[in-house]
Amino acid sequence: MNELPIHYAELESIYSQTIDCGVRSLAITACNSGEGTTTLACALAKRSQAGGHKTLLVDMNFCHPSIGPELGLEPGSWKHLDNLLADQISLVEDSNTVSTYLPKSAIPLAVLPAPSTPTGNLILREKGYLARCMEAWLKEYEIVIVDTSPLNAINRHNLPAERICSQCEGTVLTVLAGVTKQGQLQSAMERLTGHGIQLSGCVFNDRYCPTLAEELIRETYRFQRWLPSMMSSLRVKLRQSTLFNLST
Repeated sequence: MNELPIHYAELESIYSQTIDCGVRSLAITACNSGEGTTTLACALAKRSQAGGHKTLLVDMNFCHPSIGPELGLEPGSWKHLDNLLADQISLVEDSNTVSTYLPKSAIPLAVLPAPSTPTGNLILREKGYLARCMEAWLKEYEIVIVDTSPLNAINRHNLPAERICSQCEGTVLTVLAGVTKQGQLQSAMERLTGHGIQLSGCVFNDRYCPTLAEELIRETYRFQRWLPSMMSSLRVKLRQSTLFNLST
């Protein structure tokens, strides 16, 4: 997982339109796996922590959990979650995560890693149990951020992402630009709207979408053999151009 610096303007925009607007429980979901939900969830949690909010980050991607391994945390047992047992929550200090652009928070980030076994989430399928968990978490924490499984990933281990989103005040959908197909996005949106969920926002991950400058720089190497000096100078100007480096 690539770490997203919490002082980025793009992240600040997401934060200001969700948590900073009073959203206390936020689900981060996607159409498919690998679209950046964990990266975004961790960054938002660290940004919330840096802002002085007592924050809980929960990994509910049971099929492919990433938060625990990324932060070096052992998986939990996930028993009696609605009572919020203290031994299930791991605390991560912010000494190596908070940007110098923001004040260091004295509040450690609380993390609930995915359960140790796939069957550990079966209790969450019981009617009303997830709602009780969220209620208990919000009594203890100001902000709860949940990393869900992909909406289009249906298997016996995962708790449907739309059920998790329905228990949160806000939902952010990540889309991998240039990779996610229109049909996959439509299917994901149908699952959300079927549960009465309105998106707080949609984040387009342009990881595989190069800027115009990058494309033009790549093309300059076709003429390198004949015009080496001119192409080298052109590449410098393209890298410095604000217009050509705008994200698509």
